[in-house]
Amino acid sequence: MNRLYFLITIIRRELGELYFNYFHDNHVCCSFAELCNGTAQEKMLDLLGVEQTEKIMLQAIVNHETKAKLMKGFVSDMGINMVGNGIAVSIPIDGIGDESGMNYLLEGQEKCCNEVNEMDNGVNDAQYALVIAITRGGYAEMVMDAARKVDVKGGTVVHGKGIGDDFSAKFFGISIASEMELVYIVTKRKNKDELVNAINQYAGMKTEANTAVLTLPVEDVVGLRSVSEE
Repeated sequence: MNRLYFLITIIRRELGELYFNYFHDNHVCCSFAELCNGTAQEKMLDLLGVEQTEKIMLQAIVNHETKAKLMKGFVSDMGINMVGNGIAVSIPIDGIGDESGMNYLLEGQEKCCNEVNEMDNGVNDAQYALVIAITRGGYAEMVMDAARKVDVKGGTVVHGKGIGDDFSAKFFGISIASEMELVYIVTKRKNKDELVNAINQYAGMKTEANTAVLTLPVEDVVGLRSVSEE
C-alpha cells in the first residue's frame, strides 16, 4: 500500500529519549522534536490523579507498514495509553516535494514507488492543503520568500530540533541537536503544486536551506480570508 503518513507523537518529556530510541529501533532515522506543554485544567488533572507535565512532540514521516507497527507498539511496548503518558496521531500525506526530500524524510524505511507529488492517501475531496516545509534553522524566511513568489501571504514557523542518524548531537539534555524550522502554510489544494515547486526551486534540497516539503489534506478552513474566500 503506497501511503505515507505524518506521525505526531506527544508524550511526557522524560519519555522523549525512550521514544526516540523506539523510533530508531523501527528504522525511523529522521524525526523532529519540539518542546511543549499540556493544557489540561487543574480540576481534570485532580480527577485523573496526575500532575501537569511538560511535553515533547515528536514528528516523523512514515510509510504504511511502519505506521501500523509503531501505533501498535506505542500501546503494547511503550504504554502510551496509560493516563498522562501521551497521544499519537497519524495523518495521510498528499505528497512530498521531490525525490531528494523523500529520501531524506524516509531514511531507513522502504520508499514509496508513487510519484512524490501524487500519494495515494485515500483523501480526494479535500479543498485545501497544509504545506509543511522542513528547513535548516535560520532559513524560514528564505522559504517564505519562495512562497511569496506565488502570492502566498503568510505562514507559521515552529522552531524544533532534528533528531536522527543525520544529526550528530542529541536533543535530550546531553547536547544541542541541529536547529530546524518547520514552516506551515495553508493553501487551496489547486495551488499546492505551484507552491511546492516554488519552495523546491528557491529553497529546496539543492539550496543552502536544504528544505524538504510535504503536503497534508485539509477539509475546512476558517479565519484565513486570503485562502478561504474566492
